[in-house]
Amino acid sequence: VLLFTGVIFCLRTAPDLGRPESKSGGILSGIATLTPGTLALSLLMSLHVCMDTTFYFWLPRFLATLPGADFWFKPGYVIAAVSATYLIARLCLALTPNSKGRDVLLILPGIIGGLFVVAGILADRYAYVAVAYVVGATFWCLEYPALMSRVADRQSESFGSAIAVVTFSGSLLAAAATSAVGLYTRAGGE
Repeated sequence: VLLFTGVIFCLRTAPDLGRPESKSGGILSGIATLTPGTLALSLLMSLHVCMDTTFYFWLPRFLATLPGADFWFKPGYVIAAVSATYLIARLCLALTPNSKGRDVLLILPGIIGGLFVVAGILADRYAYVAVAYVVGATFWCLEYPALMSRVADRQSESFGSAIAVVTFSGSLLAAAATSAVGLYTRAGGE
């Protein structure tokens, strides 16, 4: 993320080398126009993508190691329940009017969802972790659209570039995080 941020900073401050100005601008010129606030929001969205992906891959394996893993609500059902809550919560969010009150969704859902998941993991029982993940994910799914809406409001002309930053850096972070969890579990961690 730091390397990617550094590249964007260099692109923003690079001198014009006499190249003719393109009408379309391209993705790099769009990224170079992102304000620091929009870039920060984009990187928060990248972290959201990273954590969603990491939990999605990591949680079923983790659940299988917990006491009570013979619970009828299997890991696949947990992931399906999370997907269903994302769909339902985001549909409800889409039906609500766009207002300043949505700013609360930028921070609180991440904190509340994180507290649920941490509490479930600390309980170290299958049912607690499974339920806590579904409840936590319900809160998290409200955060991403609020961040996306804020980016669109702040800099609509560079929205595509901001989403490119999110997609690229979120994918890199997710690959690194899932690989790190895999290496950790292979080394004997839980």
